[in-house]
Amino acid sequence: MKCPLSTEGLLTHKFPFQNSDLIITWITKDHGRIKTIAKGALRPGSPYQGRLDLYYRCEIQFISKVKSEIDTLKEIELKTAYLGIRRDYKILQVLHYFSEIIESLTEPRTPIELYYDLFYKALHYLNEKELRSELIQRFEKKALHLSGIAIDSPLPIHRILEANGYRVPMSYSKIQKLHFSS
Repeated sequence: MKCPLSTEGLLTHKFPFQNSDLIITWITKDHGRIKTIAKGALRPGSPYQGRLDLYYRCEIQFISKVKSEIDTLKEIELKTAYLGIRRDYKILQVLHYFSEIIESLTEPRTPIELYYDLFYKALHYLNEKELRSELIQRFEKKALHLSGIAIDSPLPIHRILEANGYRVPMSYSKIQKLHFSS
């Protein structure tokens, strides 16, 4: 049996699979973007109960699968729940957008520590402070910079992504419709 790999991860997406499992996408410090299956996570009394919610920061152990894009989650230790981000639905929308930017600019299973740090800082900031449009613009510029894309263009991010062959996040149009208080 393979030895489990350990890393710190931020849970960015989750969806049910079959009757009682969850497929979870993580942005991790050491292994990049990975997907894991948490077998039995939806069963009553599951050891995963209360530990798998969006944008939780966790220490995880998983078994990497060579022939599958979905690894097997073995253990999880919740580090930070970031309950403050749940005070405003706009914050959750923006975090989803940020995770989609990272997904667009990176390859699965490739170390992306600088993107992890960028997402972690944004998450930590939004947990404690108010959402401002400037944060979105700073995140976009920093993510593009990490990808080696020139950011001195007057074009909006979706045009820059398209021009460089990257997928535009599906949530981009929703983010453009958000209204911020001054």
